[in-house]
Amino acid sequence: MPNSDRKGKAGERELCRKLREHGFGAIRSAQVTGAKDHSHSADIITSLDPILRFEVKRGYEDTSITSKKFDQWRHKAVNETPRDKYPILAWRKNRQPWVFFLLGANEHCVAEMMVGIEAFIVNIAIHIGGTEAYKVEDPSTWKTTNTFS
Repeated sequence: MPNSDRKGKAGERELCRKLREHGFGAIRSAQVTGAKDHSHSADIITSLDPILRFEVKRGYEDTSITSKKFDQWRHKAVNETPRDKYPILAWRKNRQPWVFFLLGANEHCVAEMMVGIEAFIVNIAIHIGGTEAYKVEDPSTWKTTNTFS
């Protein structure tokens, strides 16, 4: 398995753990769908799915928010997110905190950037009117069989 695949899967697992630590259900979509190529769906499925869709990136040390690669990530996240959800691009470089980008309606717009999981949760709660309704009783055992685009 190429290093980027391994790093991507590790990033998805890590972000799922972080979300579960904060009371949300989260699982890699490949675990739920069984698909090896889940490019048609979000990288992770969470209890926040009614309102958010996650595109997760890990590594890419030579990439910046002004790079073509970052533009491609934004484009993918926006274009694969249904209109009734917020597209979220979550990215972590090595030895850095997670950075969350709340993307605008078109792929050229970053509506908000949040550094760290705590900042993400606080800011997303402001946008959606609170997150308590999306928390689950036991995040460690949360699973879903729902699939979505």
